Amino acid sequence: MTASSLIKAGVLTLVLVITSIASWEFYLRSKGIQISYDDGKELWGDKRAMVYEPADKATVLIGSSRNKYDIDMETWKSVTGDHPIQLAMEGTSPLPVLNDLANDKNFKGKLLIDVTEILFFSTSPRHINEPKERIEYYKKRTPAQKASFFVNHALESQFVFLDKDYFSLNTLLEGLPTAKRKGIFALPCNCPMDFNRITFDRQNIMTNKFLSDTFLQNQV
Repeated sequence: MTASSLIKAGVLTLVLVITSIASWEFYLRSKGIQISYDDGKELWGDKRAMVYEPADKATVLIGSSRNKYDIDMETWKSVTGDHPIQLAMEGTSPLPVLNDLANDKNFKGKLLIDVTEILFFSTSPRHINEPKERIEYYKKRTPAQKASFFVNHALESQFVFLDKDYFSLNTLLEGLPTAKRKGIFALPCNCPMDFNRITFDRQNIMTNKFLSDTFLQNQV
């Protein structure tokens, strides 16, 4: 194959890839789907680094889904003038994060704790492992990981299809309907995406569509 043929093949491949991605993005946006961020350890670590803001300028939020869903960040800012820093994690105990902040001599800010009794007092690994892993990640972040997070944020803020909770290949495959088999228990699929959009501030929000659609509410 000549150099000219290779260039033509490369250009054709590039055009096909860009066209496919653009078509997928346009289709998702035509459905009214909003930008949502990956709420992983990287985003949590970015917010954990903010807790050293002056105490009269910020409030740190820890806990589980009550703080994660029920505090409207924009309303909080407008009413209190504070910057809310969201460190809550759904389905987890806040005790590892509380312990981490209590032992951090540089943290002197305000803390608002959501106490969901069954989670707060739990010592089950499934309720404390995730907070511990995120704390560990934050403390050991490398410059390369920080730079990767910056690039990822720039892309996530522009493209709907990068939502891995609903549009990654594995998630799409898991969402395929399958027949129930005798003696096999399968967990339900993800909640409808309108139930759970995540802002860069780590606030979980329900869309207007979800709030007005009883079918979606019954699904949840």
